Amino acid sequence: MKYDIHDTKAMVIRSHGHGEHGLSVLLMTREFGCLYARAVGARKPHSKIRSGLVDGSYVSAGLVAGKCGWRVTYLVPHSNFYFSLKNRPSGRKAVANILSVCGHLIGESEGGREVFEIVKEGLFKISSGEGKIGDIERSVMLRLLYVLGYVDHSIYSSFFSEEGVLRKVEAPDRSLKGRRLTREINRALSVAW
Repeated sequence: MKYDIHDTKAMVIRSHGHGEHGLSVLLMTREFGCLYARAVGARKPHSKIRSGLVDGSYVSAGLVAGKCGWRVTYLVPHSNFYFSLKNRPSGRKAVANILSVCGHLIGESEGGREVFEIVKEGLFKISSGEGKIGDIERSVMLRLLYVLGYVDHSIYSSFFSEEGVLRKVEAPDRSLKGRRLTREINRALSVAW
């Protein structure tokens, strides 16, 4: 029986050992949402896909849907958000928070292109150092919670314009807005968890 290989961009949310030399990996993919995939032989010392299956990696992957679930056939690593932030603990913490929320709230085959793009854009902004890490993290979290249905449109629109851009505020009001945004995110997460 011949299986089709699906080429997709993906982010490695987390992985753990599976069998003697394999890995079970939670991937957030552009086309298929979140899914678990097995990577047979990925923990062998000379495995070609080993380096790309580290938590926080952004990769191009070849996936096959078989009788027993998804399987990784090939992998091309592009970057790792944790490694790019090795000297910035606050950035690493923000990446960990975002990936943790993705791992908890996005079920298998949920999410899709919009969720993927929100997370990817935010993680690349954090790793590149453009903007304040806390602002980027809050922006990604609220947008993600809104798209997943945990935040009302009225709350979302009070912080974001129709184009999905965080509304500008004057300097004295910035910390107040940040606290309000954090409160709304925490409220939505308490409902979601």
